[in-house]
Amino acid sequence: MWAPRALRILRVVSAFLIQQHGVKKLFGVLTPLPTPRTEELSRPEVARDSYQMMTLIDECQQAGVRLRSLYEEWERTSAEAAYA
Repeated sequence: MWAPRALRILRVVSAFLIQQHGVKKLFGVLTPLPTPRTEELSRPEVARDSYQMMTLIDECQQAGVRLRSLYEEWERTSAEAAYA
């Protein structure tokens, strides 16, 4: 009774995933761009130097905190503009 519906849903979801993968491979869209910090973290000389790596990780965390505060400010501003 539920098998045909479950198969239908499974086919739709799998088709969507395959389509998304194909678009990503063919056109290079929907992929996150590497940031300079992540590229720097992947360099071997940085990976060997624990102090330099911790410094970069701290900078990334600070950027994340700043980004979160900017998102919150954006939401607050857009909510105020919607009610104005």
